[in-house]
Amino acid sequence: MKREPRLFLNNHRITTLKQLAENFNEQEVLEKWRDGSLKDFLREKDSESLNVLESRDLQGKELIQEIIGSYHLDSDAIKEAEKRFRSKKLKELEEQAECSYRGRKFEDAYRIAEDIEKGYPSQSAVAKRILGLCYLNGNGVDKNPGMAKQFLEQAADKEDAEALVALGRIYLNGLGMVLLKDEKQAIEYFLRAEAQGNYGGCYDLAVYYDRKQDFKKAEKLYRTAADRMNNPDAMYKLAHIRSEEKYLLTKVERSEWLRKAAKAGHREAKKEWEKAKRNEIWANRILIASSMIIGGAIIWIKGRKS
Repeated sequence: MKREPRLFLNNHRITTLKQLAENFNEQEVLEKWRDGSLKDFLREKDSESLNVLESRDLQGKELIQEIIGSYHLDSDAIKEAEKRFRSKKLKELEEQAECSYRGRKFEDAYRIAEDIEKGYPSQSAVAKRILGLCYLNGNGVDKNPGMAKQFLEQAADKEDAEALVALGRIYLNGLGMVLLKDEKQAIEYFLRAEAQGNYGGCYDLAVYYDRKQDFKKAEKLYRTAADRMNNPDAMYKLAHIRSEEKYLLTKVERSEWLRKAAKAGHREAKKEWEKAKRNEIWANRILIASSMIIGGAIIWIKGRKS
């Protein structure tokens, strides 16, 4: 019994020329041509056309065009298939770049992001943001504030939330001679990030207002950073924020935020919380001892009277 040729494109089993067109992409087609599986498939459909193709020894784009023409493949279906494939490939590369950057494999992240920029120019906000952060912090590449600003602004133009937060921080603190401080611009970037559901700039803004002694705004933003981002620093700040030597929060609220900050891993909060618990234990012991002494004294006085 004759074995049926097995051809897979884009993880789909291909059995007809229509399916070939609907799952067509240059990269895989060229790979399948080299490993022979595409030739076996086409031999079943039209061996004479395949013989002509093989005799011409075509490569790359020329080979692709000849396959399409020789087997009358639907060009519109091929365009859609290529578009889907490129979109899927771009997403995979973006995930690899993100994973490498978050895993602190900065050289890999930079290389993948650079490859994305070359292969998918101006299409990936993720690649632009990662390149911008690499240039900003000198991760995987030499620091270059100008390139950092350029790539981050391009990513922000595509409403990438993390790029918006990064630019907000840059405008809030300045970037040497490349970019001077501009608080209004920083706030605008942070608000645009919040609209995307990213509250990463809230803590930075809270610290900014805290320094300017606008404590009400600072408190509100610290709360947002603590609640939305689970930020231990914001929790710790809420436990201590004060205006004109007066705490803005009640003792109970301050204690709760200190407990949360300690639980979230804030080093100073841990020390203060442990000290507070020890003081509470000693206070309870003193209270109990005092109660016992007072109780004993009352019993002794009553005994004397009787």
